[in-house]
Amino acid sequence: MTVSVRVATPGDASALEALIDIATRTLLPAFLSPEEIEASLELMTVDRLLIEDGTYFIAEQGGAPVASGGWGRRREYVTAPGAALRGQELLDPSREPARVRAMYTHPDYARRGLGRLILRTCEDAARKAGFADAELLATLGGEPLYLAEGWHEIERTFVGTSRGIDVPAVRMGKRLAP
Repeated sequence: MTVSVRVATPGDASALEALIDIATRTLLPAFLSPEEIEASLELMTVDRLLIEDGTYFIAEQGGAPVASGGWGRRREYVTAPGAALRGQELLDPSREPARVRAMYTHPDYARRGLGRLILRTCEDAARKAGFADAELLATLGGEPLYLAEGWHEIERTFVGTSRGIDVPAVRMGKRLAP
């Protein structure tokens, strides 16, 4: 399997939307109720802020996205659709952790190391940008990958949605500096 990784562009949005939808609907039923999955789709959208910042990556095979993920230098863990792309507070790499966000793998490519590839790409990029630590807000389905990659649980939490359904999540952290 030949896979290449590149920085996402605004032109990738529709392909990323399809990837996010199939990954969420296919990979999360073992962890979430059908109602929680539908509510999750409100939160799991193309993160245009990461694309604009040049910190969102796509793994492709044959020109099709098979995994994606990014990291942010902004305070938010989730960028809501329609949110202002600029003016969001920047993190201070000397004292605050980067945010790893928007990690998805196509179900046909799950368990082949692509999540690891994207995660390590994000960690390396955040490290090069001066961040010594990183945090993320994991789905229950993503938690095993992050634990296997040296991340630790900070707290179990919930993310509220406009549907009134709170979706379970795990805030996790990792030291990036050597």
